[in-house]
Amino acid sequence: MNEIRDDIADLQQRQNSIKFAELAKICVRWFGPPRINGSSHHVYRMPWSGDP
Repeated sequence: MNEIRDDIADLQQRQNSIKFAELAKICVRWFGPPRINGSSHHVYRMPWSGDP
């Protein structure tokens, strides 16, 4: 659980200089690979049920 806190803290410190590739790497790490259906949207599976 500390790892996700470290990732969040790092993102908060660099709010104005986060690159999409960095954020996508973190999302893949925590949520798995995205669904990409021929568009620029990346949809990640949530580890809980229901709509967040």
